[in-house]
Amino acid sequence: MNIYLCSTVRHLLFSLLKSLPESDDKSLIFMITDQQHINQTNFDCQVLPAHIDIIFIERDKLRNLIYSDVKGYIIKQMARFNVTTSPSTREKIRNLLFNQSLGLSLPSNDIEQGQLFLFNDRNKISRLFRLAFKKYTLIEEGLANYSGIKLNPLKKIYRLITLNKYKMRYYGDDKRCDNIFLVNHKDVPYELRDKVRPINFLQNKSSIEICKQLFKIQAIESPQCILATQPLIETGIDLAIYRKVIDLCRSHNIDCVIKPHPSENIQRYIDEFPNIPLIESKIPLELIVVSSPQSCAILSIYSTAGIGFEKYCKRINLIQDSEIEQVDMIFKHWRNDFSSIDKRIFQAIEQVK
Repeated sequence: MNIYLCSTVRHLLFSLLKSLPESDDKSLIFMITDQQHINQTNFDCQVLPAHIDIIFIERDKLRNLIYSDVKGYIIKQMARFNVTTSPSTREKIRNLLFNQSLGLSLPSNDIEQGQLFLFNDRNKISRLFRLAFKKYTLIEEGLANYSGIKLNPLKKIYRLITLNKYKMRYYGDDKRCDNIFLVNHKDVPYELRDKVRPINFLQNKSSIEICKQLFKIQAIESPQCILATQPLIETGIDLAIYRKVIDLCRSHNIDCVIKPHPSENIQRYIDEFPNIPLIESKIPLELIVVSSPQSCAILSIYSTAGIGFEKYCKRINLIQDSEIEQVDMIFKHWRNDFSSIDKRIFQAIEQVK
């Protein structure tokens, strides 16, 4: 039995594309609904084959159920401090998590012998799920897989004392993570290379067709350019950037639509760009491009949107993947001289044409 824990619609898409061809393995896909405000009625789960079930869960409700007493408080601290659990403890946590809290009837041995697949192994629910398994596998989350996070002084001292070889924090650097599936498996930090495996499950046509049905995708017109938004710390500057992009597209007679990020409030885009078409935010962008009759460009400030689907689209980022560690500095430069972004936008539009 394989367990997938998803907190975004992109995670859900990748879980389906991996599990659909594996008809000999039972797969349970847990989809968190309260991170991207997901409504399970948006999905037609009846199209799924018998070996796959999607179970919709609320992270806050689940945490409240499990952490409500003294035993739960201990489990919470175990998750927080990444405790390696014994077989008997894992069995108790599996029973508490899957059967008592989620109301499932899953044989503990089936879960123990299966695999846990995570995307972000750092969030609170992932840490809880990790306690129930001896090992786990990571699937690409996004740009964070390709760059490390600097450690604070206390973390550095702790890792030195515990003989931890990692000088930065990486997704998948936990010793219990034995495999990391990435699209760009050659562009990973040196420290993780022994764990990394290439993703090779994104192009299965029959799986894509089932995913289109599950996400209720209708006929889609193919625009020249999809402007992919994303939640940014620089609130407000993103809208100004999108305005420049849209205006330049119009001046070059380029058809442009907006695809809001699933976790964003689409009203800000309706208010700011009332005459620009919006694509449904709760459908993975990657699934939209494979459903379009012709290739299109995905333009974003910086995003992994479209990675692995270059057969169907052209990825164009204003901030290149190689510049991600300098994002704060680039935004600071733009704040001081907003016209400095014009060259990047012009070069991006030239690639769309």
